Amino acid sequence: MFKKWLENYKKVVRRALLLLSKPEMGWRIVVDEQASSKQVTQEYVIPFLVLCVLAEFLGYLLYGSSGVHFAVIKALFAAISLFGSWWLSVKISKFLVYFFHKKEISDAVSCTLVSYSFTVVFLLNILLAFFPSLFFLVLVILYTLYVVFVGVGVVLDIEAHLRGKLSVSLSLLIILLPMVIDWVLGKMLPNAPL
Repeated sequence: MFKKWLENYKKVVRRALLLLSKPEMGWRIVVDEQASSKQVTQEYVIPFLVLCVLAEFLGYLLYGSSGVHFAVIKALFAAISLFGSWWLSVKISKFLVYFFHKKEISDAVSCTLVSYSFTVVFLLNILLAFFPSLFFLVLVILYTLYVVFVGVGVVLDIEAHLRGKLSVSLSLLIILLPMVIDWVLGKMLPNAPL
């Protein structure tokens, strides 16, 4: 069981690094797999969500001054904001593709496009949880625009000069939605030192 779990995480890390370093090649591999939305969710999204939640918990224990109970709350906020924004993005992306290009896409295609486009968001969450003093690295999140731009071209087979509006819309959704959900959750606990 542990060996299978470890192999899956190695595959996730390799895929994430490939998408960041060579997005065109990474997206081609993703498309060639033709995985279902359930497979993408179980083999890519959930492992990253677990890592993000664990990083938030441990990071708050290391740098927070308010105890374990606030570390648990911080981890729950991370889980809700990341999962919620991912889920909403998957649903909204189908509408955006139809709105901009009049193309119907399946749940699997929508899930694949959004899930792998969340790579930069997931990795930044993990990094900043452990190294909050590197807050300026938040600017790296703009690389999501390029990853999505390449992904829209490869996954949806849309030419470069036609994918701008869709790429920007999806990127803004992926970048801003976790922040908005986290902000709303933070307003629910106004005196919490999060």
